[in-house]
This record gives sequence, C-alpha cells and structure tokens, in this order.
Amino acid sequence: LISRAIVLLFLAHNFLPYFGLRFESCQTMFSNFLISADGRSNNHYLFPQTRGSDLGTYLKLRDLKIYWRTAPSLRYQTQEAFLRKASWVNVEALRWILRGMCIQAELISAEVSQDFQTYQSIKNLCLDKFFSFPRLFIPIQLYPPSDGYELKIKEQMGGYR
Repeated sequence: LISRAIVLLFLAHNFLPYFGLRFESCQTMFSNFLISADGRSNNHYLFPQTRGSDLGTYLKLRDLKIYWRTAPSLRYQTQEAFLRKASWVNVEALRWILRGMCIQAELISAEVSQDFQTYQSIKNLCLDKFFSFPRLFIPIQLYPPSDGYELKIKEQMGGYR
C-alpha cells in the first residue's frame, strides 16, 4: 500500500508541468527545446506545455523602501534583509512575504524588473493588485538554502530574544 502511494505521488509530481504548476523540468534534455518569447509555452515535441500560473517567474527588486508603523519583528527584519540582498526573487514568494510585512508596514515601495533591464516604480506594493495577495497555495521555499545568513542577522541584532 505504501509503495503504491509513493508511485502515485511520483507520477503526480511528474505531471505537474502539464497542469501548468511547474513549468520547467527535465525536458530540457530534448534537443531544440525552446521557450516562447513571452515565456508562457514551449515546443516539446510530444507534450507542448503552457504556463497556468506565474509560479516560476522571478523579479529583480531595486530601491526597496519600507516605512514601518512600529518596530518590525525579527521575522520581518530578516525578510527585509533577504529582499535587499536577493539578486532575484520568486513572484509568489514575494507575495507571501508582502502579505505578512504589509500588516506592520505603512508603505512598501520598490522598483521592479522582469527582464532585469527596465524597471517599473511601484509606489505601494501592499496596494498593488499584482503583489497584494498570494495566488497559489503551493509549498515553495521562501528563502534560499540556509548559509548562516539568518544567524548573522540575528547576531547583529543582539541574538535571540
């Protein structure tokens, strides 16, 4: 029974690209695998895929400004440090981070780029329809694998409280 469940989970995981939930996968091994210019489909010769969500989209943040109502908690300070340090951030992860930060922040503004060249200035990310609410409840990693960065932040702030 357990082995059947494992096989079913494995099969379901491998079909995620065809449901539009995981766009990139091992199919890059096929020759002439190309993603369309708009990034929403590919030319896989057996099963062409289209993207059903923006889960695999990454953005570049620049000139991030956060105006806190009260002193932010350690969690939000760590998330702010992550957003300032990250060279790119997953859109859905950013939505989940903003969902929490907007509770304590009066205003969060930034310049955002999808192509890493042209930037769009957004006055308030908390009120922007694109960023204000997470669209998918899919478990994603909000932070890069731990390299001790969070511990360094906590040490700089006087350790655990």
